[in-house]
Amino acid sequence: WSEQWQFNIYTPRLNFPSNNITNLTLTTLDWGSIQGTSGYILEVDSTSSFDAPLRILKQDSNAFFYYFNDLPDFITFNTKYYWRVKLFHANDTSTWSPVWNFTTKPRRAPTLSSPPDSSIDIPLQVTLRWEAYSGAASYALEFSEFEDFQNAQKQAVGGTSKSILVKPKTTYYWHVRGRNSDNQEFYDWSETWKFTTDEGLSSPVLTAPSNQSIDLPIPIKLSWSTVTGASGYTIELSSSPEFIGVFKRTSSTTNYTFSDLSDDATYYWRVKATSSVAASPWSSVWSFSTQPDRSSIAVDNTIRPRIYPIPARKLLTIDCQNTSFRPLVIYNTVGRKIIDFRSSKQVTHNTINVSSWASGSYLIILSNNEEVIHQIVHIH
Repeated sequence: WSEQWQFNIYTPRLNFPSNNITNLTLTTLDWGSIQGTSGYILEVDSTSSFDAPLRILKQDSNAFFYYFNDLPDFITFNTKYYWRVKLFHANDTSTWSPVWNFTTKPRRAPTLSSPPDSSIDIPLQVTLRWEAYSGAASYALEFSEFEDFQNAQKQAVGGTSKSILVKPKTTYYWHVRGRNSDNQEFYDWSETWKFTTDEGLSSPVLTAPSNQSIDLPIPIKLSWSTVTGASGYTIELSSSPEFIGVFKRTSSTTNYTFSDLSDDATYYWRVKATSSVAASPWSSVWSFSTQPDRSSIAVDNTIRPRIYPIPARKLLTIDCQNTSFRPLVIYNTVGRKIIDFRSSKQVTHNTINVSSWASGSYLIILSNNEEVIHQIVHIH
C-alpha cells in the first residue's frame, strides 16, 4: 500500500445575511453551493441548541439559497434567530455548517391598549383602542372570529379607537395598522390581540305591578328595569302560564300599558331586552288579576258602607258602621298596595289622612265574607 493521506469533506459555507446582523427584514438565507448535491436541510431556531427548529428539507440540485415567499409565524419581530444548513446527495449528507445568527427588526406599528389581550366577558358593544403612531394620518382596523383573519371585517378609522358591535359568547382577534395621508397602509400590523364576549344582554327585572297583584283596574301599566346595551324590549302577556296564545308588544322604554284586557281575569307576563345583535333571556314570569266587572255587583244602599268625600283632598272616611262589611285593602292605579287593613285590627270606622297621596284614582276593596265591593275613589 502507498502511504496514507487524509482529506476533509467540504462543509457548507453560509453567506447571507451576515453573521450577527440586526434589524433584519428576513427574505432569504444564502450559502455556498456544492456541485453534485441534490438537496439541503435548513434549520432556524430561536435557541442556539436548536431544540425546536423550523426545519426545511428540499430536493434542489446544487442549491445555494432559500427564499421566504411568506414569512412563517415562527419568525417574530425583534427576535434573535440561529440558522445552519446541511447538503446531501444520494449517498451521503454533509455535516452541519457553522451556526450564524440574525436579529429581526422591531415591529413598526401602533401599540394596542384595550381591551387587554385575552380579555373575557366583554360587552357586545366594545370599544377597541390603541396608541397613536407617528406618521399615521388614520388607521386600518381588522377584526375576525378566526386567528388567521379569515372573513375579517376591515375598517378605516380616523382616530385611535373604534366602537364595534359583535356576537355573544364569541372570541375575536384584532390588529391595527397605520395609513398615510393618501390612505395607503404602511409598515407592519400591530400585535394580534383577542377578546371573548359575554352572553349578551341580561334579563330585565320586573317591577310593577307586584307579582300576583289582584283586582287591578284596566288599563294596566307594566314596568321593568333598564338593561344596559338594550335598544328595546319585547313584552309577552298571556292568560296561560305556558304562554299559549299571547299579546306580543314591543317598547323602546321600560314600560307598556295594556288596555284591551278582560275583567276578572288572570294574566301572566314576561319581558326580554333586545339590541341590533342580540336578545336577552326572558325575565321571570309574573302574574296579576284584573278586577271584576263592577256593573254586575248589586248595590243596596241600605246596607252598604259609606265612603266620603269623593273626591277627597285631606281626609277620606270609610264608614262601615251598621253594616257587615269591613275594609280589606287600598291599591293605587298601578296595583301598588297602599294600605292593607287585614294586617291590623279591622274597625268599622276609618278616617285616613290622604293629603300626602299622589293625585289620581285608588281602588278600595271591602268584604263581608260573602260579597266583595270594589270602590274607586279620586284623590286631588
